[in-house]
Amino acid sequence: MNINEVITKLTEDAEYQKQFRAAMKKYGVKSPDELADDKKDDFFDYVDKMYKSAAEKETGMEDPKSESALREYIRKSILEILKEKNGDK
Repeated sequence: MNINEVITKLTEDAEYQKQFRAAMKKYGVKSPDELADDKKDDFFDYVDKMYKSAAEKETGMEDPKSESALREYIRKSILEILKEKNGDK
């Protein structure tokens, strides 16, 4: 892992923690363990909705690591390159 990857990872971790704390405040708890079992899924869905990783921001996809998302990202990237090459911007 190079220094840029380390910085990106630390930045993402800090951003995730910020979103996680905001969700706890919204739900009025100091820990997700305080939530009723039926509210825990809602809590983590909310955090996931609010937090976007660098990969999600770059690709614009919810789960950029999934195989279908990766295929779609590659397809769109190739189309953009072809458009630029043909002057179709």
